[in-house]
Amino acid sequence: NSTIAGTNPALLDLIQVDAEDGTKVSLRKQIVGQVKDQIDASFAEIDKVMGNMTMKMTDNEQVQSLIKMLEDPIDMMILFTDTTDYADLVGAAGLADVAAGSSVKCSDGTVGAEFPDESLRGQSIKGIESFLDVLDDYGTRVGAGCATLSVTCTSSDTAERAACESGNNLLTAKNRIRAATTWKCDVFEDP
Repeated sequence: NSTIAGTNPALLDLIQVDAEDGTKVSLRKQIVGQVKDQIDASFAEIDKVMGNMTMKMTDNEQVQSLIKMLEDPIDMMILFTDTTDYADLVGAAGLADVAAGSSVKCSDGTVGAEFPDESLRGQSIKGIESFLDVLDDYGTRVGAGCATLSVTCTSSDTAERAACESGNNLLTAKNRIRAATTWKCDVFEDP
């Protein structure tokens, strides 16, 4: 890694391109200039549109709605609506009903009135603990704390045992989601 005094080893500084006025400029300078100009132009357009408006974003009805919607815990809004991968739950008394539409939140919750999906507004969403309360009928609960709980399946009935194991698989999936540290939220991106 030897460098010559007074030189910049950055690749974009070494590459020269023709500027609009016919002079040579570094690729870095051209890119930075173009991006800066585009950003400045966008903010100038915003300033022009906003004019002398004195309204604050927090006074905007849509922003207020968004803030109220975000009061719902996100883990309550991660729902299991498709139990296809847990087909053995379907025939189990009460288990399929609690599993379908249950969240990854430990406790139950109620969806706020500002939630965008009107069909969910005001609904009670079952959490992991409610699911475990029903799954307990198929075995013995083990572990402590919502994220480490499961049921040791004790039924000798093949269908009940399969339902219990499927329930434990669903719990494992929920706990993987709860333990995940990376998320991508594309709610605010254009399709």
